[in-house]
Amino acid sequence: MSNPEVNKLLHKLELEKLLGKSEVKSICDIELICKHQPELRSKIIDVLVKYLNTEKPVESDAVQEVFMAMFHLDKEASLTAMLKHLADLKSLQKESEAELKRLAEYFEVKAGLDTFDVSDADYVDRFISCLLMAVPFFARGAPRSKYFEFVNRHHILHDFDKLSEHRKLDFLRALAEISSFTTNEAAGQMIPSIVVLLKAPAAATQCCNKEFMLRLDCVRSITRARMKILATTLPKDDEKSMHVTVIEEKKAWLYNSCQRVPKRSDALDSVSKDCRLVLDETGICNLGEKQVQNILGYSNCQEVSGNRRGACVLNDNGCIAMLSYQMRKPDIFLTNAGKKGISGEVRHQFYHLLCWIYAASDLVSCQRLVRKWEKRWLPLCPWYLCAFCDPAKLGKDERAQERDKEGRVHHCYGGDIEKALCHVQSYGVPRELVSKFLCTDHHPPSAEEPDMERRKLISSRKIHTWKDVVQTLQKQQSVGADLLHYTGLMTPGEFIYRGPMSRNSWFVGYHAVVIEEIKKMGQEWVAVCKMSNGEEVADCGYAYVSLEVQYITVGASDLGSDFVRASRKPTYLLSNFMIVEMVEADEKDKEDAESGDEEEQDKDTKDTEKMSKEKPEKDRKEEPEEKYTPKPKRSRTEDPTMVSITVAILTSSFAP
Repeated sequence: MSNPEVNKLLHKLELEKLLGKSEVKSICDIELICKHQPELRSKIIDVLVKYLNTEKPVESDAVQEVFMAMFHLDKEASLTAMLKHLADLKSLQKESEAELKRLAEYFEVKAGLDTFDVSDADYVDRFISCLLMAVPFFARGAPRSKYFEFVNRHHILHDFDKLSEHRKLDFLRALAEISSFTTNEAAGQMIPSIVVLLKAPAAATQCCNKEFMLRLDCVRSITRARMKILATTLPKDDEKSMHVTVIEEKKAWLYNSCQRVPKRSDALDSVSKDCRLVLDETGICNLGEKQVQNILGYSNCQEVSGNRRGACVLNDNGCIAMLSYQMRKPDIFLTNAGKKGISGEVRHQFYHLLCWIYAASDLVSCQRLVRKWEKRWLPLCPWYLCAFCDPAKLGKDERAQERDKEGRVHHCYGGDIEKALCHVQSYGVPRELVSKFLCTDHHPPSAEEPDMERRKLISSRKIHTWKDVVQTLQKQQSVGADLLHYTGLMTPGEFIYRGPMSRNSWFVGYHAVVIEEIKKMGQEWVAVCKMSNGEEVADCGYAYVSLEVQYITVGASDLGSDFVRASRKPTYLLSNFMIVEMVEADEKDKEDAESGDEEEQDKDTKDTEKMSKEKPEKDRKEEPEEKYTPKPKRSRTEDPTMVSITVAILTSSFAP
């Protein structure tokens, strides 16, 4: 290259300012200057690299010739400058995916993935350096799962303690940097190992310094970027599912708005004086045909009269008015079906608003026993379902604001069986450890049970007719339902419950129960329903609900309309039927059930023997149940961004 071209090139590259008063006439002069001033090498190479992509052929050749001379002089500095240039994303705008893939594969080869040894410091240094250099290519779309597969295959996270102290932080930083570009599958494989590291005592130290906050801000930005990527790449099936969910919610809102509870009409206040006197004295009164027609209207009155035996009974406490009657012909599909006791023992919800959770958990226990997933009936944990089923409602239910008879405040809330079953289907449910608990404690001890996910359901669905209920009971399965609750329901004794037709009874709400049997009691068809209020109520905890009584909500005040459901057509005392469906357990599952049952029985036997040795039975006094120390809530997040977050928290432990 001629001296004028070199001088022109050096002037354009502004190397004259960098080299000071040194006179440069050729490439040899640059080499000579760099030998005497080594600190200028990297700066000169940085300037040269910027102009490697110049469009003019003469200038490009000149830059390449100078760069090659510098490369022979200092290979390490030249490569470092080149890699910094490649790390600039602007320089990768025109590269194809194939070219990016080749560049990423180059770093995989240099990382020595095939001969890696976690105990060798040189291998670890090389791996971390190549990992950081490969990040820009992953950001542009190059395949990136091989590094994560490598980390899992060689158990680097499991052997994390073998790394030197100064390399632990470097490795976690590199892992956090690349984690925002990984796939869902690779991230899911790594999360368990990272969670194990997160539980280490060292991971909880030095988390409040300034450097940690800076890292946390960085991770937040990475997480936001990852969430944007996930939002734009959401599968079409998920989008359709979300669209269907919105439509179903709109339909439910439209249905509820159309099925509003009727307000109290003048017809309720215009009943005869005799009826009003009886109504004030007993809470119910019999109505004549004309009065029924005034309240229901002509069409509904004709429908009721066509299948009515005896007079219509009005139950009105001034807040909620119900019109009920006994049917002349009960459902033609009713027949003896089911068996009392198939859903296990009667449990006690005490003063919790959790009848829907007790009913749902008993349905699951019954089905697991029928399908041979369990060797014996096992009660499942209502405390866990209360804490995790709908945590936003904890402490928000107005009915739980008042103190109970034992002077305790409650955070439990109302719901329906379907909601509880949907949660069990998604996350499983643990065994019940204690029957008495405080719902103000949102951290049940059973939340970390390892076998919880084995109790996930296959499916749960609604059924709508008594024919379906009978067919389900004939298969030795139980059915969940909502029972119209009037004050006579809990009265001790063996009697037929007829809801609003009973004297001196008033509306309480809806009580979730488990239907175990349908039979005739005298001349009347009844459903044998297991409640969750202990054995002191009704017939040892069982209610015999009439299947020949129907009711219609004919009026409610503004206050009462929030608690009663609309029923413009005659409705049975039992409604909203839910069933659980599961496949038959295979041989392996049956063996697991037997082994688990033996372990539980051995544990119970040891506890009994221990108690008998410690204190004789005659001297033993009732002791309060052991209070379990709450554990933190478990995380169910399976998003790849959790890799970034957990790694960032881990790295703070090793901050200098």
